[in-house]
Amino acid sequence: MKKLILLFALSLFTFNSYSQFGVNVGFSSLKYKISSSGFEMGSSGVSGVTFGVNYLSELSEKIKLGMNLNYSSFSSDGASQGQVGIPVYLQYYTGDSGNGLFLKGGAAYNIITGEVDEEMKSGSLGLVFGLGTSIGEKFVISADYNMGMSNLVKGDDVDGSLKQNIISFGVNYMF
Repeated sequence: MKKLILLFALSLFTFNSYSQFGVNVGFSSLKYKISSSGFEMGSSGVSGVTFGVNYLSELSEKIKLGMNLNYSSFSSDGASQGQVGIPVYLQYYTGDSGNGLFLKGGAAYNIITGEVDEEMKSGSLGLVFGLGTSIGEKFVISADYNMGMSNLVKGDDVDGSLKQNIISFGVNYMF
């Protein structure tokens, strides 16, 4: 997995001469969706803070390819859970010259850090949707929804599923 991420990152650097790096910080809310035998139930949201680094590469005047490496810490009632998120997405800018309002779509892989029950998987795939806006050349404000697609419960013969959904609001500073 590490080699795949490194290879992807190196290809981004050579793919385009215009690229930006940045740092981000934000607020996140994690909810679990549990389903079994046709019955669905959602957990209450667990709040957390997210911070990380991001990379943007311009593909055209209106489209940019992005990749983040984020760490989120969620806590509730004294218990906490950490996650590393690796989203890869496209940003489509509605304004001229790749600035202003944008729509975002892509995929993410989330890795749960710390102890995980032996019946649970430590990683999951999700679809990422969002929107944001550039404020000048250095700041970006965005809102994202990471819809969990992978079942976190191990085993193919399991009747139910457990998926996670994450809503994030953040500010990026681009170098």
